Amino acid sequence: MTTVIAVHDAPASFRKDYGLLYRSGKYRMHGRGLHNPHHPHVVEVWSNTGRPDGFGGYIDPSGKSTTDEISVLISAKSVVIDGRTRLTYEGDLTIGDEIEVDLTDGRTITGTIVARPLADPMLIIDGIWPSVFND
Repeated sequence: MTTVIAVHDAPASFRKDYGLLYRSGKYRMHGRGLHNPHHPHVVEVWSNTGRPDGFGGYIDPSGKSTTDEISVLISAKSVVIDGRTRLTYEGDLTIGDEIEVDLTDGRTITGTIVARPLADPMLIIDGIWPSVFND
């Protein structure tokens, strides 16, 4: 079963300064190997093209060299523990889930959520591991 994730445009300053294109609402993440399992997670679509690495590639949001023009990360977000905060979630995601990210321009990105050691999960797009894993 494929979970459809709706995203919204990132603020203009985030697009310009960091390359963050789209962000979803908050999701609960589950699964083996998950880093930061008790934090809400959001799906983020990043453009790497504004961060050239000097060797014909790009720098991804994790600071690694890549040839991929975009990165799709499922990022843990901080939580303020004050006794009053009630988080609302869009739903639940699990490592290994197939998801479809519906972008606001009508395009879609499909892939599988994978865990990474000591890092937030990421999306393997159409069965192709991002070049950062080809080291």
